[in-house]
Amino acid sequence: MKGNCCTISAYTFLRMKDFFLSLVFSFLGFVLFAQTPERYYDAVAGLKGKTLKVALYNIIKGQTTYLYQQFGYRCMGYFEGNRP
Repeated sequence: MKGNCCTISAYTFLRMKDFFLSLVFSFLGFVLFAQTPERYYDAVAGLKGKTLKVALYNIIKGQTTYLYQQFGYRCMGYFEGNRP
């Protein structure tokens, strides 16, 4: 018998562990340090129903929307080695 089909080498396990830990710490970094701008939601404090909906719309209506087609393909080309 050559070995169990589910066994992995210690080296592979350590590489997987390092990769997983780097993902976890990267995610934690984004979560722990992500903050909304100061007083960003003050306009919606205490509102309900339609007035809340309108106030939230007014907060986000000036944002720029980017579609995946506008940015994603350029990004994928960069990672595939097609850098400008």
